[in-house]
Amino acid sequence: FGADRSALCRRGVRPESRRAMSMDKLVDLFLQSARPEGEAAAGGPPFGGGAPDEEAIERGVKVVEQLVLSEDAMKMGIAPSATFVCLGMSMEEKPKLMEASLRFYEKALEYHSRRSQGDGCGWERAVVLQQLGAVSLRIARPDAEGRTGWRAKRHLEAAQRWLAECAELCRGTPGHPRDSVLFDNAFNTTQTRMEFTATVEKMRAQTCGRMGDTKQAYVHLEESERLEKLAKGDAVERQAQLAASGNGTSPGKAAA
Repeated sequence: FGADRSALCRRGVRPESRRAMSMDKLVDLFLQSARPEGEAAAGGPPFGGGAPDEEAIERGVKVVEQLVLSEDAMKMGIAPSATFVCLGMSMEEKPKLMEASLRFYEKALEYHSRRSQGDGCGWERAVVLQQLGAVSLRIARPDAEGRTGWRAKRHLEAAQRWLAECAELCRGTPGHPRDSVLFDNAFNTTQTRMEFTATVEKMRAQTCGRMGDTKQAYVHLEESERLEKLAKGDAVERQAQLAASGNGTSPGKAAA
C-alpha cells in the first residue's frame, strides 16, 4: 500500500500536511474494518496481498462513516465532507486503495451536497469531481500488454461523467479555485479558473481517446490548448478573446 503523491501534484492539488497526518489512523481503521473476518488471525497479508474488493470497501467505508458521524466527532467539529475528501486523497496515493478512494470521494460529494453554501462551494465540488475523474482514468490504464477489460471501460465511462459535470461547473462558478477555501482548508490548489478548466479538458481528451472517440478527443484537446493560451496571454488579449467567445464575462472581470 505504498504512496505516490505525484499524480496529485500534477493536478495542482496539495493536501495540507497537518490534515494528512490525522488521516493515517482513519486509513488504518478502514483497512482493519475492511478485512474479511478471520484473515488477520490467520496471519496472511491484507486482502490476500491484493486490493480490497467492492464488498470489503463497503465494509470499511461503513465503519469510517459511523465514526465520522459520531457524537464525539461532531463535538470536535469534524466536517464529514472534508474528512471524506481527505481520505480519498490519502488513499489515491496508494495503488491498491484507488478503488476505495473513489468511494470516499463519492461520500464527500454526498455530504457536501447537504451543506453547500457560500462562494467556494462550487469549486469544492469541482475539485472533487476532477479527483474522481483522474482516479477513474488511472484505474482504467491498460495492463502491461496493452489490454483493457470491462472494468476499465466502466471506469472510463465514469470518468467521462465526472469530468463533464466538472467542466460544466467550471463554466458557471465565479472566481478561482486558488482563492477559495476548500473543505475548511484541508487542501488547496494554485490554479486559476482557466488553468483548472484547461486541465479538466485535457483529461476529457484522454478519456475520449482511450474510449476510441478520436474526434471528440481533439475537440477537448483544442479547448484545453485555447484555455492555456488565454491563461498565459496578456490581459488585453485575454479580455478580447473572452468577449469574442460570448461567454458573458465582462471585460472588467475577465480572469485567467
